[in-house]
Amino acid sequence: VPLPPPAPPAVEPPATGPPAKEERKGGALAMQKPARSEADRVERSLFVSLGMMLFCGLFSYQLLQMTKDTILIDACGAEAITFVKVYGVLPASMVFLSLHSRLERTALDGRPRSDTYVKTAVPFIAFFALFGAVLYPLKDVLHPKRLPDLPDAMAFLSQSESLRSVRLLARHWTFALFYVLSELYGNVSVSILFWQFANQVVSMRQARGLYPELARFTWIAPVLAGQAVVLADRMFGGNFVNSMRAITLLVVLASSLMVYLHTVALAASRELARIRPEP
Repeated sequence: VPLPPPAPPAVEPPATGPPAKEERKGGALAMQKPARSEADRVERSLFVSLGMMLFCGLFSYQLLQMTKDTILIDACGAEAITFVKVYGVLPASMVFLSLHSRLERTALDGRPRSDTYVKTAVPFIAFFALFGAVLYPLKDVLHPKRLPDLPDAMAFLSQSESLRSVRLLARHWTFALFYVLSELYGNVSVSILFWQFANQVVSMRQARGLYPELARFTWIAPVLAGQAVVLADRMFGGNFVNSMRAITLLVVLASSLMVYLHTVALAASRELARIRPEP
């Protein structure tokens, strides 16, 4: 009896379930890697720009703090400081906050526009450049030698210390103006301009890692600013006019760099929001 032919071996159908999923998953991960590396690069650019912005703001602040008191006390006495703070800095701060709130606008995506920051910082930069190049070197021409005497009916007021401070400040009006704007810009550049901008472009997740690192600049910049003042005094042999020119030039350069870094950080934040949107 002939034997039946052997049955053909069973052929298993190719697996189509999990391997296909794994293949798709591997392709998705491969596509995510370039995007993740690009997002990390943009995030580093944002962090470096913000750190340098804070350094420039604190550097300018410390330079102005050391300069404004020196020139005003030397010309008007220490008693004029309190008067100019109350009747000069306080009203100027109120006017500035009112104008700044009107300039504040936000873009459609909720992020800040660059024109508000620039419109706020540029007038201060222009004044400091003008003061160092023109107003301070020509102080003897711009300041009156003496003010008109009071009428006889008000002669008793000449003994008042407050009136004496007012007359001294009126004579040295460029120094008083420099003091007011230096006090205002020193606080505005860091307390308002920088931190308002940083809070708008840095998410809560990013802030946990970035803000502790920014704290390093709070002590590096003042130390370097103090050394810059000492170096300027040594370079010009005690000629305060030239030292003042050098100091105001440093303030202008640092503030201008701060404006440029603001533009870089703003572009980086918008690019990062496009690549890796925050929830």
